[in-house]
Amino acid sequence: DDGKNAAEQQEPMSIGHQQQRQPHTTGSERREPAPIHRLVERDLPYHQSMNSLRVRHQTTKPVRFFHWYVEDWFHVLLRFRTIVSIAIFVAIWTSFLLLFSGIYVAIDRNNPNIDCGLGTIGNPITFYTAFAFSLETTTTVGYGLPNSSNAFFANCKGLQVAIYFQMLVSMFLNAFLLSFVFARLSRCEARAAQVLFSNKAVLKRDVLANGTKRHMLSVRVYDADSMYPIVEAHVRFYAVKHGSMHAKAFEDVRHPMKMEPMRVTSPNDDLGAVLYTSIPTCATHHIDYHSPILPPSKRRLGPEDGRVLSSSGFVLDPCGMDLREHDSYTGSQDGLRCVVCGETYTTVVNLIQHIQYNQHMERHDDVPVIGSHQELDVKALF
Repeated sequence: DDGKNAAEQQEPMSIGHQQQRQPHTTGSERREPAPIHRLVERDLPYHQSMNSLRVRHQTTKPVRFFHWYVEDWFHVLLRFRTIVSIAIFVAIWTSFLLLFSGIYVAIDRNNPNIDCGLGTIGNPITFYTAFAFSLETTTTVGYGLPNSSNAFFANCKGLQVAIYFQMLVSMFLNAFLLSFVFARLSRCEARAAQVLFSNKAVLKRDVLANGTKRHMLSVRVYDADSMYPIVEAHVRFYAVKHGSMHAKAFEDVRHPMKMEPMRVTSPNDDLGAVLYTSIPTCATHHIDYHSPILPPSKRRLGPEDGRVLSSSGFVLDPCGMDLREHDSYTGSQDGLRCVVCGETYTTVVNLIQHIQYNQHMERHDDVPVIGSHQELDVKALF
C-alpha cells in the first residue's frame, strides 16, 4: 500500500492496487482516465504529513466559502507560512500607523490658529512628522514631542481622543501578536514531524489454532523523540474508496469517493487505540467480514473464512454499524443466529452445538420435522 496510513483502494479491487479505468467514449469524443492522487500528502522526508489534504472546493459562488473563512480568520492566518503571516501583520500594523498619521495631520490643520502641541501656530505638522509621532505613540518609546510641547495637549481635545483610540488599538494588536506567535510556535504540525511512519503497509495472513485464516493489514509508527514521546497518541484507519468517474451517476463529480472507518485490532480501538510510540509499534486492522476493504468475492463467503455463507440466513445484518468479527469470538458481539428459533451466537461452533442439541431433543419429543431444527443439515450448511 505505497505508504498510506488510511488504506486507499479502488472498488472493487483489493488494497494496494489502482483500478485501470476504461476511457469513456461518446461518438468521436474520447475521455482519458484522470489520475487519482493520494488523499493525505506524505510530503516530509520520513513519510509524515504536514496535515495537507487533497480536498478542494468547487463552487460557482466562492463568496460563501470566503464568508466561512472570515468567521475563523485567526486559524486561517495560522495556516499560512510564517513569512507570509509576518508580511500580512507588518502590512496591517503599518496601515494602522499611516491611518493615525493622517488623523493627526487633519486635527492639527483643522485648528491652524490653536497650538495643539504638534505643529506651531500657522504651521501645521507635516505628514512625516505625524508618522513619527504615530510610531512613537504606538510603541511608547518616548523620544519627545514635536516642537517641545507638553504631553497633555490641553488645547485640542480631539487630539486626546485620537491618541486614546490609537493606544487602545495598539494594546489589541500587541495581544494578538503575542497569541499568534505562541500559537504558531506551539502548533501540532511541528511536533508531528517527529512521528515516523513505515513507507509500506504489510498485508499478512495468520492461521489460528482451529485452522481459521485471518488477513491483517499493518503499518508501523515510531516517535523519533523517544525520550519524550507524545502523550495519549491515538491511531485511526480509514478506507478511501473512489467510484468510477465515467459512471452516469457521477458525471458531474470530479472525484466521486466515500470514506469508511476501519476498526483497529491492535491497539484495540475499544480502549481508544492508544499508542506508546517510544518503541516502534504496529497498528493492525483485521480484514474480516465487516472490513470495508474486504474483496466482494470474500464477503459472499461470510464470516470465519467461508464456514457459513452470508446468503445462508445465519449471518446477522450489521445494520450499518462498524463491527469486528473477532468481537463475536469473545462474546461481546453476536454475529450468528439460528434461522429456526432466532437465538444468536458468537461462533459457528456454538451455533452447531445449539442445532445438534435441539435436533436431539426434538427427535426425543417426536417434534414434526417441518419447521424444526431437524430440517437443518449441519454438514451441508457448515
